Amino acid sequence: MTILIFTYIIIVSFESIRTHKKGWFENMNKNLMEKRIHVEADFPISFYEQTFVADEEVLAPLHYHAEMELLAAKKGKITVRFDGNEMELEEGEGLFINSSKLHAIYGKKGEEKAFTAVVFSDRLIAAKDDRIPVKYLECVKNDILIVPERLSREQVKKYIDDIAGLMNKGDYGYEFGVKADIMKLFEELVKAADGKPMEKIPYKYQCVKQVLAYIEENYGERITLQKLADVAGLNREYFCRMFSDVAGETAFTYLNRYRIKKGIEYLKGTDMTVQKISGLCGFETASYFYKVCKQFEGKSPRQIREEVQGIQVP
Repeated sequence: MTILIFTYIIIVSFESIRTHKKGWFENMNKNLMEKRIHVEADFPISFYEQTFVADEEVLAPLHYHAEMELLAAKKGKITVRFDGNEMELEEGEGLFINSSKLHAIYGKKGEEKAFTAVVFSDRLIAAKDDRIPVKYLECVKNDILIVPERLSREQVKKYIDDIAGLMNKGDYGYEFGVKADIMKLFEELVKAADGKPMEKIPYKYQCVKQVLAYIEENYGERITLQKLADVAGLNREYFCRMFSDVAGETAFTYLNRYRIKKGIEYLKGTDMTVQKISGLCGFETASYFYKVCKQFEGKSPRQIREEVQGIQVP
């Protein structure tokens, strides 16, 4: 379980805040692609900051989104896994995550962690008819132009922290400052870029995306490792190694994690029995649902539901 001590979300409108209170995991659509709802379509950027005390190492499970992201470690050290790479971020350091990159965030159990993310569409910094999209942004998004991924403490303070402050205050005209910061950071990244195309991303990452899509569509059914291997078009032994290498956890662990997340949604949003919910989420018995829920959340389904209902749980 990851206990959320403090979550403060700063988005460009009240509606965005309401959306994010649901939790980032619930903003997923097919292929475990995170849905970012930028209510102000003409200013597509969101900012959020989260602090956790982790009872497990996974702070944010494997996912991806169409937008680009600036991620910074604000308290403690975090590890980010993306497209087969792992990068440790010390407090104050940051990372540029390109569009559609599979990524997950990890931290040491029992330690308080905090990270800040600025997620934005490339439409924010490029008009439709100017040269920036074709000459730079499309090249960055398609890995033709390889920009540095690690952001220095100076860059984090200069840009990410400044964007957070501007969006937090929301003063009239703050959009100019936000856009200027994003564009200035991109100027630095592009100037430091390696113009050589990177090697083609291995096929295994596309295989994992196919498996994530299958899990989301079929989590309520009986799913075996062999079935997931078949979806990926690989033999079972190789699939298990490949998935663990990409995701940082076994396919079975990921499947149970996703099922528990869906189960919690049912517990909080419906009055269905635990027995019914366990079946809908693909657990063969309610007792196994209880066991896995305790494993991932540190609480039983009954405790989770009673907390939502405002009942004191011993």
